[in-house]
Amino acid sequence: MGIRGAVALCSIAIVLGATSARAQSHGSTELAREHMHAYFDGEIRGGYGFMATGAALIGGGSALWLSKEDAGRGAAYPMLGVGALQLIAGAAFAFGSPARVDTFDTQLSDSPAAFQRDELERMNGVNATVSALEIAELTLMGLGLITAAIGLVLEEDTLTGIGAGTTLSIGSVFVQDLLVHSRAREYRDNLKRFRPGVTF
Repeated sequence: MGIRGAVALCSIAIVLGATSARAQSHGSTELAREHMHAYFDGEIRGGYGFMATGAALIGGGSALWLSKEDAGRGAAYPMLGVGALQLIAGAAFAFGSPARVDTFDTQLSDSPAAFQRDELERMNGVNATVSALEIAELTLMGLGLITAAIGLVLEEDTLTGIGAGTTLSIGSVFVQDLLVHSRAREYRDNLKRFRPGVTF
């Protein structure tokens, strides 16, 4: 094989290598896009779940308030308050996520490396925030149980209702936040595995 043949083979190898790298980059980018869409689809479904739970708490709290029983009215306070917060948070997730998906789609197409950097930073913050919320929620649930127990001992029905209502309401948030956290961790791990393409 002469010099020309060697040069030709090297050229072919370089072209094939570049083509393969670009194909892998495209596949990785599209996989990252699938992961991002899957995450926000889950956030949208979770948003509707929050709204449904919030509506149920508001409905239940309203019924307890109308019962005119001390324990029922005590439970109604946290149920109505937490229910309203869940409705607001759920609406933000359900109706705000589609616009964010459009923004991230554009960023992923224009600058995959910047997308990965920014999303990893954001998702690290999301995971830290949800972890802190879970600790706070467990604390509030414990305080609710203690409050309910004290109410029973003192035969203070309103206090018992407040404690029970707090535990029930915060418990519903805690369960949903566990799902939020699971989705966030999975998405963060997928972002870490993402390999933006090499520019030739």
